[in-house]
Amino acid sequence: MSSSSSAKRPLLTDADYAPLSTSNYNTSDGSGSGSGSSSKGGKKQRRHKSGGSILSADPETTSITSSTSTSTSTSTSRKSLASTTVDDDAFNYATSSGQRSSRDSGSNSSSKGNINSYGEYGLHSSSYSSLSSSKSSRCCAKSSDKRCCCGRLTRCQCGVLATVLTLGLLGLAFIVLYFAILPKIVQNTVDGSHVEILEMSMLAPLNTSVVMASQLRLSNAGSFDATLHPANMVSSFKGVGFGIIPGSTVEIKGGEDVIFALDNRLQVINMDGFNNFSIALTNNPEVEMGLKATVSLTVHLGPIDLTFDGIDFSKTITLTGFNGLKNLTLDVFEMDVDPVTNHAISSVLVSIINPSKVSVVPLGNVTFSMFYQNSYIGSLFSFNLTMLPGVNPTSMAGPLIPANITVANQLFTQYLSGKPSLLNARPVQPVATTIPLYNAFLETLSLDVVLNGRTDYLLLTGYMDLGNLVEVFENLLKGEVVTPTALLMKNPFNAPINLVMSHLSIVYKNVQVATYHRDMHDDPVVLNPNSNTLSRDLPIAMSFLHLPDLLQSFIDELGKGYVPLGINGTMGIRIGDLENTIEYNEPPVPICHKGTMAMCNITIPA
Repeated sequence: MSSSSSAKRPLLTDADYAPLSTSNYNTSDGSGSGSGSSSKGGKKQRRHKSGGSILSADPETTSITSSTSTSTSTSTSRKSLASTTVDDDAFNYATSSGQRSSRDSGSNSSSKGNINSYGEYGLHSSSYSSLSSSKSSRCCAKSSDKRCCCGRLTRCQCGVLATVLTLGLLGLAFIVLYFAILPKIVQNTVDGSHVEILEMSMLAPLNTSVVMASQLRLSNAGSFDATLHPANMVSSFKGVGFGIIPGSTVEIKGGEDVIFALDNRLQVINMDGFNNFSIALTNNPEVEMGLKATVSLTVHLGPIDLTFDGIDFSKTITLTGFNGLKNLTLDVFEMDVDPVTNHAISSVLVSIINPSKVSVVPLGNVTFSMFYQNSYIGSLFSFNLTMLPGVNPTSMAGPLIPANITVANQLFTQYLSGKPSLLNARPVQPVATTIPLYNAFLETLSLDVVLNGRTDYLLLTGYMDLGNLVEVFENLLKGEVVTPTALLMKNPFNAPINLVMSHLSIVYKNVQVATYHRDMHDDPVVLNPNSNTLSRDLPIAMSFLHLPDLLQSFIDELGKGYVPLGINGTMGIRIGDLENTIEYNEPPVPICHKGTMAMCNITIPA
């Protein structure tokens, strides 16, 4: 060796190599007779894996480290083995030293192992076999206790980890699905559903609340069974909430329409909003009402129930309104007299047709003001008025105290002459009903109703006491003859009618042949209620002056039984303290001679 090499390689004593007994090494083929060395790129590498020692050499410093631990992990052994390399100088130095140590110890290479021709120390056969087995079984598929997952976990540990990760991912997916995706699906389903009111009744009203008993249909509510849990719902009109009503539990069948009840008391929270809703419901053909709540919904997926809170339930429901109750008919008109005040009382039976599905039970005791030609004629009271869908027969009664007697006279003239009259009923302001909550419901209501005239007349028939017809004929040609005449008249009312004045013309074949002008306030002709009354003899002034042909026809017909006579003019009638002067015209009625009155169905009371 050169001096430079000696300088770089300090000599080691035999004691330094004592731990490295040749019994710990073997040849590369494991037989003890060969050497295991390899050369690559001018460098010689030496790998050693055993339970003994690891040899390392460095160009600058050569050291030998001994390790006796037999429990070191296979991963650490592989790393140590992979990093154990010897360069040329260190290898030569170690070889010469090893040969010297071998001579001194007198070891037999056949029994203890020897140094090959390259000076390389052989590995023990068991250690080498272990290394080969380690390389060939790196994959854990051949052994469940081999570490394979990330170089740190066994096959069993990998399985557990994979299971945990899978369950974790499934859990995460469920969380995302439950908290992010499914609520949106549920919300979209609720938004797409439709609510229709089949009927609604407003019951048991108080000053600031009313029971809303409704039947509703829920459609297009999704494919799965679900339960809609009760929640407080805000009722609104034109975006303004006017009341809160507790909801009810609704069981939804997937793919089916659901009819459910909402029967709870609505608490009014905004009286102006409620009044505006009431006015619109009364006067419009349709009205939209909003229902809004934050609800909980449980979806039933087989054995799994998933509950979603905070779902927005917001629906706009279209109601058929009362449309001003335009289809109104007056079926009965009666007159009576208040025995205490002597006021004339009108009584009517009105058919109120409600086109809506909304009932109001009751509306309370309602007072209407009656108008004819926009002139007040009296009041009508309806006790415990009820409004149901369809036809509502309603009785009303009240005093007739006309503000304008001329207008009232025209109304009675129309009625007794068989002609229709248009009346208008308006709720009294500011208190239309005894239930304050419904004042706004009625305050804008204006009911038009037709009062049909009577189809029968006051005068039915009568008879004249003319005496000897031959003598009467001559007298009538000369001038006026007063003829006692009794008239059979019908009173259609429940109150007595007093005839207090008459300016009537009697007509025969469209020619005036008689008159009756008399003020009877002091001695009126009284027609009894709802009956036919034969009046006392009334002095009728007859004259056929210059009408001989007409007189002859008159006498001829009267001699056969009766003559048809019509009347026209004015009459004064009084019912209670109400007196009206009416224009009265009546077509011809049979008037008999007293001797033939039976032909006119007249009998004189005994």
